[in-house]
Amino acid sequence: MNNHAVKVNGYRYIRYEDGTEELYDHNSDPNEWTNEANNPKYKNKIEELKKLLPQVNSKWDSESNYTFQPYFVKQKSRVSGDSEKALKK
Repeated sequence: MNNHAVKVNGYRYIRYEDGTEELYDHNSDPNEWTNEANNPKYKNKIEELKKLLPQVNSKWDSESNYTFQPYFVKQKSRVSGDSEKALKK
């Protein structure tokens, strides 16, 4: 929910629900070692890729029993109203 990524023409752009961003230029950095999101050189590319992000989130599947990563367990509970299930160890 509200965490989205697009990959187009050698770039991967990610925006997280807290507003943080990542941009990787696969032409010069195929292993994604350097996040270019704060590099002014890529400002226009980021604006272009932002337009491709989904405007509507998919709902969590009611049959999902995703219980092993705390961030997503809390997120599922928050957005679907389900009570948090115990985390698997």
